[in-house]
Amino acid sequence: MNAENVNIRDMLAALSPQDFLSVGVDQFAYIKKHKRTNTFGLYAANGHLIFETDHPGEAAIMAQQNNLQAVTVH
Repeated sequence: MNAENVNIRDMLAALSPQDFLSVGVDQFAYIKKHKRTNTFGLYAANGHLIFETDHPGEAAIMAQQNNLQAVTVH
């Protein structure tokens, strides 16, 4: 473990819960399938719904168009 990793860990540990929620909010998003409605949502890193569709590919395209790195959540 190098000193850079320790500094990042210390910085993250010092964040308030509200600050932690905004980490990566402008860079990362996730795509999640809604079991009840059978739709797919594109969410910001903080959980805010950005877009909802019937097709996961459309959610991925919307992420790209908004310069977000999307991941899927199972």
